[in-house]
Amino acid sequence: MAHLHIKPGTTWAEAYARCRVEAPEAFGADALLNLIGGDWVSTGESDAHSSPNDGTVMFGPPRIDHQTAVDAVALAAQLHTAWARIPLSERIGRVTEAVDLLQSQRDLLALLLVWEIGKPWLIALADVDRCIDGVRWYLDQIPRQLKVGTSEERTPLSGPVSNIASWNYPMSVQVHAELVQCLAGNAVVAKTPSQGGFHTLTLAHAIMKRAGLPVTLLSGIGSSLGDVLIRSEEIGALAGFDVVVAADVTVIDLLQVVTEDDHRERGLDSFLTRTVLDTIAATEGGLVIPSCPFVASYIDPRAQYQSLVAV
Repeated sequence: MAHLHIKPGTTWAEAYARCRVEAPEAFGADALLNLIGGDWVSTGESDAHSSPNDGTVMFGPPRIDHQTAVDAVALAAQLHTAWARIPLSERIGRVTEAVDLLQSQRDLLALLLVWEIGKPWLIALADVDRCIDGVRWYLDQIPRQLKVGTSEERTPLSGPVSNIASWNYPMSVQVHAELVQCLAGNAVVAKTPSQGGFHTLTLAHAIMKRAGLPVTLLSGIGSSLGDVLIRSEEIGALAGFDVVVAADVTVIDLLQVVTEDDHRERGLDSFLTRTVLDTIAATEGGLVIPSCPFVASYIDPRAQYQSLVAV
């Protein structure tokens, strides 16, 4: 087996120590914390997690029980009620602050992805950059997308968005989606994946909380928390890796259109997007959240798809 060469200053112990310096409220000496009701709470049980790189042992996610999740969702609903009243200009300011803070911690976020998921360094950096760049695009476009000042102005959901995302893209998919949801006037609840990404998400949510965003971060076993995060009456929408359910409609969250390098510049992105949108349009109650900037830019000039946008 090849020996793993570790650059000075980038060991797991050093990465975690940096997290404790940057966000001591979220990273304990012997465990991660959950973010509940706007406070970092030491609760739940953690098992050891091993890095896919070399087996280095690190703290696993602090798994909460069912009742704690129920209480957390209720508190998130209160955060949502308050946040929904915040003017868009202030929401833009707070999300901008969060993105700027994420940018300042770009290398540390990427280093966490390297250790806990096993992403190569450049790919880890790209995952962070896609999150930051994607949300900056929405910061410029959100007034028009919400149709501010028109009779069709879009308003926040009835409750917070519950996010249960895939483990392998915690920044470019999950955090990106959450920031856009906050920008649109919604509080968010996020569950950390059990396979990895929880340290990255903990640091990202500490930054988002510091910027004044209404975020909740929970860890736990799906069988224990699933019904709370999916079926609670307080939840306004469920955002998974690709599907959102809200009230009596099905909302597809288009998070990212990906074309392999060898097949780019052939119009495949447009073809895939058009095919998906046409399928959604043919579905009764079908709506779309264009979290992917390409999808949003595709919809904007095409009137036949604009009525499909949920937020």
